[in-house]
Amino acid sequence: MQPGAGHDVFGCQRVSSATRNSGVMAPAGRPAAAAETGEITMSKFMILYRAPESAADQMANATPEQREAGLEAWRAWATRVDYAIADLGAPLAHTAHVGAGAASADGICGYSILEAGSAEEIETVLNGNPQLAMPGGSAEILEIIPIGEM
Repeated sequence: MQPGAGHDVFGCQRVSSATRNSGVMAPAGRPAAAAETGEITMSKFMILYRAPESAADQMANATPEQREAGLEAWRAWATRVDYAIADLGAPLAHTAHVGAGAASADGICGYSILEAGSAEEIETVLNGNPQLAMPGGSAEILEIIPIGEM
C-alpha cells in the first residue's frame, strides 16, 4: 500500500480514506467490520487551543530545553491517545481578518482534530494534554458536522 494512494496511517494501522471518512470506526480506531461486531459511530471534533501568549511568542521566548520538553510532552500525549487523533494539528498565528465583524484571535494558538463517540469522550482524551497543563491554557471543543459529499 503506497502512502497517498487513498490511505492514511491511523495509530499504527493503515486504513483507507473511505473507511476513515465513513464515520464508523470500532474502538482503538479499527474499521468496523459489521453492525453485529459492536461498531461505534465516531464524530470528529476540532480542538482550538487557547493561551494568554501567542504560539509564536511561546516558541520565541522558550529556551531550547523548554522547547524540547514541550515537544516531548506533546509526543507523550499523542502516543497515549493516538487512537483518537485524526490530525495532531499545529500551532496557529492570527494572520488576517476577512469579512464583517471585528478581527479577533481570542488567544487561539493551535488546533487538533480528534475522533470520539461523544464530546464527553473528547474531554477524557484531553486529560494530560500539554496545552491544558500550561498556565491559562484552555481548549474549545467543536464538533465537525458532516455535510455529505460535495
